[in-house]
Amino acid sequence: MRLLGNFLWFILGGVINGILWWIIGLLCFIFIISQS
Repeated sequence: MRLLGNFLWFILGGVINGILWWIIGLLCFIFIISQS
């Protein structure tokens, strides 16, 4: 059941969601570093 849930999450935008969170984190990091 866990494998099925992970597969559905992966198909239904999990990868895109993960990439977007990574980009947002990177932008926040750059913004904080540039402020100091």
